[in-house]
Amino acid sequence: MLIDDVTDIVRDATIKRFEYTYEQLWKVLKHIATAEGYKALSPRSAFKEAYKLEFVSEDEEELIHDIIEKRNLTVHTYNEEMAKDIYDFIKNKAIKAFCNIEVRLKDYIS
Repeated sequence: MLIDDVTDIVRDATIKRFEYTYEQLWKVLKHIATAEGYKALSPRSAFKEAYKLEFVSEDEEELIHDIIEKRNLTVHTYNEEMAKDIYDFIKNKAIKAFCNIEVRLKDYIS
């Protein structure tokens, strides 16, 4: 069944990939923060330290809070309308933030 030109499978796979990417990203940020002398025990604190380390820009700070909230929704509840909303959020906002952080991480590693 098509939903706004996106199949249920594509939408659900996108949400699952978002969850996976989020989990990997916060753990990488946690390791870097720890190596830099910061304490990051949770996703929220890892992203907070990432902001201090300039992996997250000031413009992206609120978006990161939204990403955390959307991630929490994907784990604790599921319904069709929420899935559509989260898919749109990922497509229109989260991917760009993840890509921006990726660029900064690559610069850090280099």
